[in-house]
Amino acid sequence: MRPRLLINAISLTQQGGGRSYLRNLLRELDRDDRGLEVAVLSVPGALSKDETRGIPLVEARIPNWPGPARTLLRVAYEEAWLPLRCGRFDALYCVADLAPVKCPIPKIVALRNFNIYDRRFYDTARTRALFRLVRWGLRDAAAVVTPSRAAAHAIGPLVGVDPDAIEVVHHGIAAEAFDAGRADVPTDANYLFLPANLERHKNIELLFDVVGRLDDPTLEV
Repeated sequence: MRPRLLINAISLTQQGGGRSYLRNLLRELDRDDRGLEVAVLSVPGALSKDETRGIPLVEARIPNWPGPARTLLRVAYEEAWLPLRCGRFDALYCVADLAPVKCPIPKIVALRNFNIYDRRFYDTARTRALFRLVRWGLRDAAAVVTPSRAAAHAIGPLVGVDPDAIEVVHHGIAAEAFDAGRADVPTDANYLFLPANLERHKNIELLFDVVGRLDDPTLEV
């Protein structure tokens, strides 16, 4: 029997890095030939057929309440119902930091949202509560993943995990995104492209400062 993996994606939002990460992950799993049987747990309608690429969906029917209530419902689902629903799988991959405290199968947890751990930009009751939940969910994790070694050393000590025990899995790059045949700008264009949301933790002010110091009037940002 093939190993069965359930990906916990109930935190998925309509935009942002989390969605990009999941979309790219599913694309690569669709190409993978190691015999994994993969399913994705998400709320109804959160993923399109193009994004899932034929990977089966397990629906989590969570009321779409606004604001902090949504986070509370998600946490309640992860702690109470998710452990009951993942029993037929061999492993659970939680892609958005939070994982159930008690889980009947091995769980892998990806620590990707640095704002939970570094509160220079968002120091709220929500981030503090999420930080505690992350620590609880990591207590018996089979594996912990970060996208860089720097993230492992920054986050690991805060959540009680040895940085050297954290698996670093870098974010991949889709080669087709750089297909010259799909370029929308002249190949000799002199530009800098910043693919980021307008959020203060992106530190976009630094980019403005740097560009203002460059002696290149032709550079387009």
